[in-house]
Order: sequence, then C-alpha cells, then structure tokens
Amino acid sequence: MTCLMLTPSPPISFGELASIMIPIYFQTTVDMCIATIDRNDNNTIDVMPDEVFVLRKTILKTRDLLDVFAPVYPRKLRLLGREKKDTKKDKQKNKGKNKGKGKNRSQSEKELHKMRKNHHSIVDVWKILRRFLDDGYMLIGDFQDLSHAKVRYTPERLHNYQGQVLNWKEEFVAFVSQNHEGIMDYLSHACPDKTETKEQHLSLAHIKRSQSHREERGEKRNIPKCSYSRSKSSHLFWKNTPSSKLPDGNIDEASSVLAQLGSAQLNRALVYLSQALAAEHVIGDQAVNIDVHELYHNLRKEIRSFLDSVDLFGQLLFPDKSFEQHYEDISLLKETKKLLGDLND
Repeated sequence: MTCLMLTPSPPISFGELASIMIPIYFQTTVDMCIATIDRNDNNTIDVMPDEVFVLRKTILKTRDLLDVFAPVYPRKLRLLGREKKDTKKDKQKNKGKNKGKGKNRSQSEKELHKMRKNHHSIVDVWKILRRFLDDGYMLIGDFQDLSHAKVRYTPERLHNYQGQVLNWKEEFVAFVSQNHEGIMDYLSHACPDKTETKEQHLSLAHIKRSQSHREERGEKRNIPKCSYSRSKSSHLFWKNTPSSKLPDGNIDEASSVLAQLGSAQLNRALVYLSQALAAEHVIGDQAVNIDVHELYHNLRKEIRSFLDSVDLFGQLLFPDKSFEQHYEDISLLKETKKLLGDLND
C-alpha cells in the first residue's frame, strides 16, 4: 500500500491576495451601480433612499480593500484606454455646458479633469478609483439618511439628491467603461516588476510581458521590494505607518499582514476607549463634552473597520486560531458598535 504524500500549498502573499480580491469586488461594485442607479425616461432615477443600503455597503467594502492593499499598487500608471482630444466642435458644444462647474466639482471629478488635460494619460489609478468610491459612499450615505434619520423631505429635495447620485454614477461608470481593460489589469497585477522600468513609466503592457516572461522561464517570484506609501490612504489602515513598516506585497504573507493590521485597529480602539472613560463627559451647564463625543466616534470607526475586515478576510485574520474561537469576541464587538451608534445618534 503506497502512501500519498501531499505537499502543502505555499501561503498566499499579500500582493497575490490583492490581485485576487480587488478585481472581483470592484467589478461587483460597478455592476451594482449600473443595476441600482438606472436612468429613467425622465432623465432621473426612481431609486429611493431606503433602497441603496446594499450598494453603499458594497462600495464601502471595495474602498476598504483599496485601503488595505494600498501598499502593493504603484502610484503612477499609463492607462490603455486614453481619452481622445476634443475637436473644436466638441469644445464649443461643451463650453456653455461646463461653464461654472469648476467650483462644484468633486475631488474625483477634479482628478479626471486634470487627467483629460494630460493626453499621455499617466495617472494615479488607485487615487482616482478611491476618490470615486469615497465620493459615492458619502453621497449615497447622505441620500440614504433621508430614510434612516426619519426626516421629512420635500419632493424637490429628493429630486436634488437623486440627481447628485445619478451624476456621480454616470461619471464613475463612464470612466470605468472607457478604461476598463487598463483598470482591471492594474487591479489584477499588484506588485509589478520594477527591475527594468521606473515606477512612473510603468505600463500595463510591460507588467503583463514581464510576468508572463518569468512564468515561461519557470522563475520564482523573487522580484524586488513591493511597497508603496500613500498620503491619501485612510487613517484606519496604513496612513500613519512609517514607510519602513509598510508590508511588502511579494515577501509578506497575507495572513500575517492582516493579523498585524487588525491588531493595530483594536489597539487604537482601546486607546480611544481609555481616553473617553478618563474624560469628563458633561461640562458647564450640563453640556456634553464635544471632545468625548469625538473619542467615542473614533472608537466606533475603529471597531467598525475591524469588523469589516473580519467580514472580508475571515480566517486570514486569525492565522493561529480557528475563526470559531473568536465568535463571542466578535459578537461583543458588534454589540459595542451598535451601542456606540445609538449613543452617537
């Protein structure tokens, strides 16, 4: 009787996990935007404030993934789908339409405006995508609050919010459609090979060529350091982490990085809790201490961020123990988040 020797599969790297997860979540977000925010015959949308919860939650998860994996994506990349230069006729046609819009542009729209002026299309793809998702999350959140806050709103106010949501969705979907191949390849190829080309001159064609060439030669993925610092990353993840302490997408195992990140989130939550409990909750003529309110707000955000990571990564957050062993702990955190939400309201 022969014994079958099973060789354990190597642990997945942080960069490999990014290349698997983000494209799936991003495409799901785009598809859900198209399905949920659909233009009707009156050039507006029929969706109501209580019908966007799932979409907003999906946008949040995708934005969180971009933040979690921010260190493994290069800052500058040449998109394959480039915008064509406007003809003189197009410029005259759009001149009146765009007049006065500069002051009201969202951050993502400003970034796109800069990109359109740069016909080489060397852009920070991560930054643009995150701004789109952040704008959508905040805007749809305000729209959703019309229902959640149980406020009375006029048809005019509802129509105004629906128009803003529609404008964001169409700007986002148009950008993705125009650059879909470039975006998906970028998200699917974390940690490109930088041995031959400087970061700011990376192109998607080079990334795919270098990776396929290594695979043909049977080389191991012992490519150089893969770690990028970002000033626009969320403070809930890597923003305040020194560059030397950021994870390396090629070297570090995904489970160890995620465990480190989760531990940091819970430690920050403990600091906020300790500071809140030590402070005076009521000052003056029975007025609530604003500083304490801010501490509880930050505490809730850290707990929520950790729980979102649990939802996204599950067992990978607990490499040394089974997920079931933490069931009671996670349930307690969920209850704490709910209580803090009630306190905030």
